[in-house]
Amino acid sequence: MDMSFEIPESQTNENQENNSFEVMKTPEILIAREHGLELTSVLLKVRDSRYGDNESELSREIVEHFIQNEVAQDLSINSDEIFTSIKAPGVDEESLYMLSLLYEHPERTDDIFETIKEHKNIDLLEIARIQAIFFRTLDALKSSFYGTVIAGKMDAEAEKDIEIRKAQIEEIRTRFEKIINFFRPDEMTTKTKRVIFVPTNPILKRNSGRNFSLNEEQIIISHRENYSNQDHEFMHGIINPIVEKIILILTNEQEAKILEMASGKLKEGYGELPFSLLCEELVRTYNDVFKLGKRPESYEDFLDKISVLSDEQFREELKKNIGLKTRCEQFGISSRNEMLEMAREYFDSFEKNTLRELLFTLYEEYESREEKTDENFEQFLLKNLKERI
Repeated sequence: MDMSFEIPESQTNENQENNSFEVMKTPEILIAREHGLELTSVLLKVRDSRYGDNESELSREIVEHFIQNEVAQDLSINSDEIFTSIKAPGVDEESLYMLSLLYEHPERTDDIFETIKEHKNIDLLEIARIQAIFFRTLDALKSSFYGTVIAGKMDAEAEKDIEIRKAQIEEIRTRFEKIINFFRPDEMTTKTKRVIFVPTNPILKRNSGRNFSLNEEQIIISHRENYSNQDHEFMHGIINPIVEKIILILTNEQEAKILEMASGKLKEGYGELPFSLLCEELVRTYNDVFKLGKRPESYEDFLDKISVLSDEQFREELKKNIGLKTRCEQFGISSRNEMLEMAREYFDSFEKNTLRELLFTLYEEYESREEKTDENFEQFLLKNLKERI
C-alpha cells in the first residue's frame, strides 16, 4: 500500500502569486535506521502473523520466535489489550507508524501531531494519550526482543542493507533529478532538503512503501531493489502538497466527480477520499505509465491480457493475488473462461479509470508546451485541472 502524508506550513506562497518560483534543489540522500518503525512492524507482526511478508526466511523466523518465546507470547496477548485501549476513529496502522517516528526523535512531535490531527481528525490530547500507551508497548517489546538471536539477525540485515544502499545513492540521485527536472517543484511548496531511506524491513512486503514528509525531510520505506517504488514514494513528496492546493479550489461536485472517475480498484485501497485518490493517481499515472512511454489500459488491452493466460496460470494468479481473488468472487469468477465471459462487467467495476485518462492527457499537454521554463507542473495543474473535471 502506497501512502504519503504531507505536513503543510500555514504561510502564503508569495512566489506562486507572482507566477515566479525557485525550483527545489536535489535533496541530500541519507540511509538511516528508524528503530520506532522497526519495532512497530514487529508489534504488528506479533499481533497478526499474516501481517506483511510471509515469504522471506527472516520474516518466518520472527513469527516462530514469538510462538516459542513465553515473554513474546505474553506481549502478543497484551498487544490485543493495548490495541483495544488505543482504538479510536482514525487510529490505524498509518497513525501508529507516524507516531513511531517520534520514538527516538521527540523534536518531530509538533509536525507529527499536527499531521495526525489534520489527516486522521484526532484531538491533540487524544493523540498524546495514544502515544503514551503505544510507547510503553514499544518499550516492553524492545526490552524483550532486543538482544535475542532473531533481533541480532535483523540488525545484521539492516547494517548490510545500509552498506548496499550507500553504493546506490548516486543512482538514486540521478533518478530523483529526472523527476525534479520534469515537475520543476517550487521550493516553497516542496520544501524537502533531505530524503532518508530506512533499511529494507524483512517483515514488510517487497512492493509496499510509505512516505512521511516532515517539512524539510522525507522518510521513505521502500525495498532497496524496488526502484520504481522508491521513485513513487519520492514523488508523493512533490505531488501531495500540490494536491492540497487543488482540493481547496474544487467544488463539492468536482470532488464527487473525482470519486466517480477513479477506478474501483484504487478506491479499494484509498477509500472515497478525493485528496488521496488524486494524489495516488497522479503519482501512478506518471510513474507506471507516462514516463515508461505507455498509455492507460483500455478494455481491449485488459481483454488481451486475460486472453494470453492459460486457465492454470489464471488460477495460480488467483491464489497469489488476494485482491484479485476477492474481486473475482464478487462476480462468481474462478476460471479464465469465466473472467472472459464477465470481462466487461469486471473491467467497468474495477479497472476502468477515466481519472487516469484525464491525468495522462494533462501530462502530455504539460510535456509538449512550448515554454517549459516559465511554468512548472504545479502552476500548470492549478490552471488546467479544475476546468477539466
